[in-house]
Amino acid sequence: MKVDRQVLAGQVLAAIVSIACAGVAVAQTGGAGGAGGAGGAPGRASPATGSPAGGAAGTTAPATAATHELKAVRLSKLEGVNIYDSNAKKIGEVEDLVLDPSSGRVLHALVSIGGVLGVGDKHYAVPTKQLRVFSRSAEDGVPVKVELGAAPDSLTPAKSLDKDSPYVMGTKLIGTDVNDSGGKNAGEIEDLIVDLQAGEARVALVEFEKDWSLGDKLVAIPLSELRRDKDGKDLALNVTKESVAQKPAIEKSRIDKVDLSAEPWMQAAAGAGGTGSAAGAGATTAGSPAGPAGATEGGSTPAAGDAPAGAGSVPSTGSPSK
Repeated sequence: MKVDRQVLAGQVLAAIVSIACAGVAVAQTGGAGGAGGAGGAPGRASPATGSPAGGAAGTTAPATAATHELKAVRLSKLEGVNIYDSNAKKIGEVEDLVLDPSSGRVLHALVSIGGVLGVGDKHYAVPTKQLRVFSRSAEDGVPVKVELGAAPDSLTPAKSLDKDSPYVMGTKLIGTDVNDSGGKNAGEIEDLIVDLQAGEARVALVEFEKDWSLGDKLVAIPLSELRRDKDGKDLALNVTKESVAQKPAIEKSRIDKVDLSAEPWMQAAAGAGGTGSAAGAGATTAGSPAGPAGATEGGSTPAAGDAPAGAGSVPSTGSPSK
């Protein structure tokens, strides 16, 4: 069969041009999708955004580095955030915090190192002072990166909590019902605010029921004011509606947009050794939109001898310290 060389050359050239054009289109679509722009695949973040949902351990830290260090962070937002070593390589993620619920003292962080997609990873107990948490800016309270200040091979393997241990996994407290002094449900713990460098779970953020007339706010309650109820399942708060209305609070719509450690209400709630003794100048209180300057907190001091929040058995999860 006789082949026309000129025709064949033209076909080859056309194929090359077609492939090159297709490559440009794919590159443009991928770029738009990673930035969430028009024409791109929605919901897929580019690795350069600093998203904590990074790939397998060993990947390099995001190009757009998170530069604002958070002194106080919500535990629910810390869970699952990627951990990077001193060489900016992803080595694992934060899983939880082990704490004493009667005082708020954090024993250590539970982290997973190595593995791929949760397979083959190992759990370690890391002192919280060895972890530094970063967000993208001072106007962003959501952590996107954790830096480990120790060599991974120097970490201590985590152990499972004994069923009779007074300590709990912090995330287990989130969602726990909070009852009033009469045993009636008053709300639930929405989150815990932790200071890793101080090793403290400073306060619980409680969302109260509508009949408490607190609006769309989360009220900062020191963990020392919460006690296990008689059956050991829920937490009890032995204060009145009037005293709760004077406690520091924050609107739910603002909580992810601020550095919590810089908030007057947070400083007040965690002040005086974590007693939350005063709302503080400029602090928003639960019962008013702006919060009167110098408003004092009316909560009662827990009586000595009250059962700590950690009293009773804490079920073991079957995994190291979790």
